[in-house]
Amino acid sequence: MWALWTAGYAIGGTVGSLISNAVADLFSPQGTASIGFSVPLPDMVAAFASTFVFGAILGLGTWLALFRYLKNAALWPILTGLGLALGSALVSILFPLIFPASTNGAAGDPVSLLRDAANGAVVGLGIGIAQATLLVRRVSDTAGILTFVLTSALGWLGLVLIDTLLVSVTSSFSSNVGPILQISILLLGFALAGLMSGYEIPSLLKKHQQQFLEENKPDANTPAARAN
Repeated sequence: MWALWTAGYAIGGTVGSLISNAVADLFSPQGTASIGFSVPLPDMVAAFASTFVFGAILGLGTWLALFRYLKNAALWPILTGLGLALGSALVSILFPLIFPASTNGAAGDPVSLLRDAANGAVVGLGIGIAQATLLVRRVSDTAGILTFVLTSALGWLGLVLIDTLLVSVTSSFSSNVGPILQISILLLGFALAGLMSGYEIPSLLKKHQQQFLEENKPDANTPAARAN
């Protein structure tokens, strides 16, 4: 199960990232799609739409790994999309106030790296919280769900750090990172995020299935149960 989740995360995250960039370019050809106090409304809509699509595709990838084991989880992709979009919006609004000097910082600058790492953790936290709103209705395991939310944030933190490391290493060999290498870096980053965020998934699904069987077990006083 953990491997299926990781694979779904890697593929869904990579495809979602690529498609969200296309959606942002479609709605905002000037490449100014973002969310903030001084950003025009059309650019804010473009940014929210692209990040929602990103999250929904990521959610679809993980839902394909979950749907056989998690009952009534059709809203999973939508919740994931909302979590990523709202997390990204929060980052876009608050982080320029927290890291004003790093807004135009060079790649590899320590403050820029700190900003990007915090960005990833907040987005991952948003995704984890959004997905937990469904899990909490399916699994009675508060500690497990809190662990899942935490590992979601840590997974996205790891995603940012490994992407930064791989881009830095590959750039030292070539100034032009081709599309195949870019996709490979995305796959590795999202695979790490999936590996970390999926740590608690097998345990949660096992408890969900046990609870589902308990809830649907025939009452001992019913004719069907007495017949057995």
